[in-house]
Amino acid sequence: MISSLSVQHLFILDEKKKPLVQNVSFSISSKSVFFLIGETGSGKSLIAQTIAGTLPKRLTAKGKIFFEKQNLLLLKDSERQKLWGKSLFLMPQEPFSALNPLLSVFHQVREIFEYTKGMKRNQANESTKDILSILGIPYQVSKEKPHKLSGGMAQRVLLAMALASPAKFILLDEPTKGLDSSRKKDAILLIKEILNNGKTLLCITHDLSLPLAIEGNIGILFRGILVEEGKSKDILGSPTHPYTQGLLDALPERGLHPIPEELLEKLERTWL
Repeated sequence: MISSLSVQHLFILDEKKKPLVQNVSFSISSKSVFFLIGETGSGKSLIAQTIAGTLPKRLTAKGKIFFEKQNLLLLKDSERQKLWGKSLFLMPQEPFSALNPLLSVFHQVREIFEYTKGMKRNQANESTKDILSILGIPYQVSKEKPHKLSGGMAQRVLLAMALASPAKFILLDEPTKGLDSSRKKDAILLIKEILNNGKTLLCITHDLSLPLAIEGNIGILFRGILVEEGKSKDILGSPTHPYTQGLLDALPERGLHPIPEELLEKLERTWL
């Protein structure tokens, strides 16, 4: 399979050169999904920020991140901006932060068809209606401005924009954060819809229910170190690292057992 994105020996250091992410490497095949899993503080969001070019200036990233034969870490801001929107699409944790508060939802989705695909207004209107319908966004709701939407509906709008975008690679940052079980099931269906449309996904999440429901590859991050990587069904079906087992035991359907502090302390002594 052709690699769409390749992270090679990535280190992220703080101001004192302390490593927050250590020697992380993984590749994502075209038209597939890779789940980067970890709890708060694992380093997964720092990796997402590094790929997106939004890593805080006080932090330093070293290594290589190749996308379409370009090392993203070496690109100028202007060069990176040309990629985002046309080749890469970011769906942030907070959907409202990515939406223009002054324009209707319909207008914002339609703009993608007009400006990235060169469609005339009538054609763009029809394409926008089609994609909103696929994602269950009523036409009347789409005429509203973002502040009138629920968080779940705003997230659907971003997914609509991701589908409308010509970008083949989509970075999803915590797509199920704050969603109840019903909305989470909807999000899983929407992610599958994106994959069915030939997109490549990197999904940053703490939520193991996603790789359990969607076939793909997975990487488990513990304190900035990638402790397991492989096919989701293999890693989650037969985990070799106690941290992965702890994450599985913490799932609601498995009793919602939190990872014991003594286990975390032992893992830190053993692995860090």
